[in-house]
Amino acid sequence: MKAKIDIWSSNDEILEQLGQRVRALRLRANVSQQDLAQETSLSERTIRNIEKGKGISLENFIRIVRFFSELDKLDTFFQLEEISPKELFEARGSKERKRAS
Repeated sequence: MKAKIDIWSSNDEILEQLGQRVRALRLRANVSQQDLAQETSLSERTIRNIEKGKGISLENFIRIVRFFSELDKLDTFFQLEEISPKELFEARGSKERKRAS
């Protein structure tokens, strides 16, 4: 069973989980590390390091997510709720706290 990424996960644990998930996607798609590297314009070493949880740049992460056609999941994560003009007006009218209690 996969460990869940949550607020208590350290950055290293999150990187490890992302690496395991990239590896699982790659294996499910029956793609070798070499083929993934070639298709994403990354080195094989970079793919190995990502899968080991050694870190990943945002740009490289996007390349991999795009290769697996999973960009819609990023879009879902980064959805911003629009504020109506009425809500914006009401928020401006309220007093803002200057200090914590």
